[in-house]
Amino acid sequence: MINEASFASALLETFSLPIQACFERDPVPENRLTAGERAVFETLAAPARRESWLRGRAALKRIQSILGGSEDTSTLKFPHPRISLTHSESWAIAVGSSSPKLLGIGVDLEVKGAPKPETARRFLNPAELVWLRRMDEGDREKMMYRLWTVKEATFKADPENPGKTLKDYGLADPGFIAGKARRGERVFYYASFEVPDGFLSVAVLPAVE
Repeated sequence: MINEASFASALLETFSLPIQACFERDPVPENRLTAGERAVFETLAAPARRESWLRGRAALKRIQSILGGSEDTSTLKFPHPRISLTHSESWAIAVGSSSPKLLGIGVDLEVKGAPKPETARRFLNPAELVWLRRMDEGDREKMMYRLWTVKEATFKADPENPGKTLKDYGLADPGFIAGKARRGERVFYYASFEVPDGFLSVAVLPAVE
């Protein structure tokens, strides 16, 4: 996985915004849960779901601490204008920023779970599908994988995403590993990174100056 410090540097260079990142593989100990967190934890029945949730709490607690917020993650509601979280396999990644220039932020990690070719129509718009079909057949699965994470990160960065779908976010150029996405008049910026067995993408919605 990408080093946290180098990842944060890459995000600063790409977005010109200070964005912190916390990568976690270890679940937070249950004795560190607040009363609010424990109430949520007790509703989770499956052991795998509990472990994943605790790993996510570890990432969120650390990002909150870095940003000067409370470690009680039970008060967080997503989409959040300053913080985002993603899980995949044995990883949980939280990103966050205290910059007032930010209206939304999103992160998505996908490893060992590339989307099947027939699912492309579910998250790519017609122009993006045409672009994908023009790719060499051997590259299409990899490109779909990257675009899936870009769309997910952009969706998470939209504070008004309820009722929206991934197809609502159109990429200016699907071939760019860092570029723009739009939903109506809203303009998002994203960056995608190839990681072992998958892709990691971050998107931001800057405040209009």
